[in-house]
Amino acid sequence: MKYKLIIVIVVLPFLCSCASTKDRLNVTESYSLISSSFQLSKDSRQKFIEKGSASLDIVKNDASAKVDTRELSILLDSSKAANQKSMAMINLAADINPVRYKEKALRYINLLNKLYNREFRKYIDVLAIQSDDRYERAYKLLISRQEELNHLAKRFTDAAAEVKEEYRLQLDSAQLTK
Repeated sequence: MKYKLIIVIVVLPFLCSCASTKDRLNVTESYSLISSSFQLSKDSRQKFIEKGSASLDIVKNDASAKVDTRELSILLDSSKAANQKSMAMINLAADINPVRYKEKALRYINLLNKLYNREFRKYIDVLAIQSDDRYERAYKLLISRQEELNHLAKRFTDAAAEVKEEYRLQLDSAQLTK
C-alpha cells in the first residue's frame, strides 16, 4: 500500500504535466493555423479595400467619373477565394480552449464572406452605374455592416490575445494576425 501511494504521488504530477503539454501543443497548432489563414488572405483583402476606397474617392470628387469596375471585380473575386481558403484552414483547427478562438475566427470570416457575396458585389454594381447619387449609395453599402465587422474583429483579436496570454504562446511575427 505504501509503495502504491508513493507511485501515485510521483507519477500523477508527471501525467498531469504531459496532458498539459499536449493541450498546449494543440492550442499552439490551432492558434498558428488560424493566424496563418488570416495572413494568407490579408494581401488580397487589402488590395480590394484600397482599390474600393480609391474608387469611392473618385466618385465623391466627380459624380460623372468612370470607375474601373472590372479590376475591382477581379480583386473582389480574389479576396473571396482567399477568404474561402482561410475558412477551410480554420475549420481544420481544433477549438479546445475555453476562449473559443476558432469560433470567433469563423464568425468573422463568415461575415466577410457575406460581405463579399452581397454588399461588396452591390457596391461594384452601384459604382458601375452613372448616376448622381452613386457616391451616397455606395458609401451606404460600405458602412451598413461596418460596425458588426469591427465588433467581430475586436472579439477575434481579443480572443487571440487571451489565448496567447493563457498558454504563454511565443510565436514569431509571421504567425501573428496583425
